[in-house]
Amino acid sequence: MIPNEVIEMCGEQPEAFWRIMKRLVTEKLPPELPTVVEVIVKDAPMSDNEARKFEEKAMPFGLHAGRAVGEIPPDYLIFMAEGTEFTKQLKRYCASAMFFRRQKWDGTNE
Repeated sequence: MIPNEVIEMCGEQPEAFWRIMKRLVTEKLPPELPTVVEVIVKDAPMSDNEARKFEEKAMPFGLHAGRAVGEIPPDYLIFMAEGTEFTKQLKRYCASAMFFRRQKWDGTNE
């Protein structure tokens, strides 16, 4: 359904109706997500020359393992760079004192 169809379905309404609709819609919207640039660029961006060389590297793992980075769909690369909620939590877990205690540090790691 396109916005004009919704407006036509609602017909003439007082201004208060539209304020309430705006509030309700705003409450239903997902939180704003960081832009791709904010997610990926934590260090200095690669120069074009560095990026060209990187595009020639083979993806070491995942769905596109073995393919050149430059041949992989950008959406997949963004997904890999952002990670998932699980990988974010996993990083925090691996940094925790509890995880540190789980590891054997007496030379008997197996």
